[in-house]
Amino acid sequence: MNHAQAAPRLRAPVLVAVMLVTACQTNTEPVATPEVIADIRAQATSLGDSGLLASAVRQRVLQSTSGATVVTLGEATHGTREFFLYKNQAIQILTESGTRIVAFEAPWAATRAVNAYVQGEAVPEAVAMTALQYNVWRTEEVRDLLRALRAANATRSPSARVQFVGVDPQDYGFTTGDGTMAQLDTLLRRTNLLLANQVKQYYAAAGAIADTATRAGRFTSAQATRFTTLLREASTAVAAAAPQLAASLGESDAAWAVRSAEVLRLFGDQAVKSGAGDEAGAFTLRDSVMADNLLWWTRRTGTTQRAVFWGHNGHTGVQDADGVRTAGWFLRRTLGNALVSVGFSFGGGQYNANVPNDPQTAPPAPSSTVDGALASALTTPAWFDLRTVTGSLATWFTQAKGTRWLGAGGDSSPTRYLPYALSPMFDALIFVPNVTASRKLP
Repeated sequence: MNHAQAAPRLRAPVLVAVMLVTACQTNTEPVATPEVIADIRAQATSLGDSGLLASAVRQRVLQSTSGATVVTLGEATHGTREFFLYKNQAIQILTESGTRIVAFEAPWAATRAVNAYVQGEAVPEAVAMTALQYNVWRTEEVRDLLRALRAANATRSPSARVQFVGVDPQDYGFTTGDGTMAQLDTLLRRTNLLLANQVKQYYAAAGAIADTATRAGRFTSAQATRFTTLLREASTAVAAAAPQLAASLGESDAAWAVRSAEVLRLFGDQAVKSGAGDEAGAFTLRDSVMADNLLWWTRRTGTTQRAVFWGHNGHTGVQDADGVRTAGWFLRRTLGNALVSVGFSFGGGQYNANVPNDPQTAPPAPSSTVDGALASALTTPAWFDLRTVTGSLATWFTQAKGTRWLGAGGDSSPTRYLPYALSPMFDALIFVPNVTASRKLP
């Protein structure tokens, strides 16, 4: 989904591929019969004042995620307080139950500073928040999550501490001090100056091509070929030096360096696709890399660690969406039922889109949509395990359509309903009848 970044420092000519939709909901008839409305009310697990932390609800969450290697937590907007608070609670439940990786839809390299903060290192909170780069995460709710992870880690042994990782190849600090190129260069210079200089030359040449293409608004065919070749040669050079890097840097830093060079190569491919107008291809590539990066982190200890992934519905849903394949789609095909995807839906209210006139207002969803039918049945937030609902409701969740997925930067209309059913797009659902905007930090 689109983001509003902290500063437009990206050198490659790509912003963010938005979810492409070839059709939207146009039906005007109610999508839920009285029988379905009754089933919604009967089978919903109500979220009271304690939300997911109430004992009975906590048990439902643990039952729904039992056996999962990865749990993905979506959101129907990038700026809703209730979504963020419930995700914070879900992360608390999961990390208290053994999950050791919290992955974010945030840049691969810059978020190393966030992890240092979460580990209790002397990293100022403001630096950690800035390292997230995307302004959609600069909120009280996300800040409170990082504080909670840091506090909980202070009570754990080093081997049991939760790691915070970014999995997005998209990097608005592409060549700046906290970006992937700069951090990779710092690591290489600690052990192999010749390799560091060679890789830096590759990236400098690629950056010059990207600058030229950015000014022109696109890559020429020759530029695209040379740009991707340079990034591939840099990745190959770092990978070839892996044994020597491991001997001098340690296996962990060496593996991160090799993966970082590959992430940069793939980000370059994404930039070329986006610059050529292939937004569906760019979105799919970006999401495949997010999935691969997440799985890479789960394998880092030599055994598979459990992870929870925070992202937008448009990245965490497991179904192909009009030819666009999401991170959830790729994770499902790798993990099967060891992935549990939790989606979010809402009836109406306010949210932030990270534009000057925030907050935005989403009008009440009509009864002709899934969102509207749920809102007509429920007055309080609710949890559903979409795999265990029964009767008419089980069929309804797989057939009824019309849900809002709103990005940032004003790229989505709050009255546009996507023609997707909530199941099997998601394994579980949190529905909030009326939402409020996330609380932005200064």
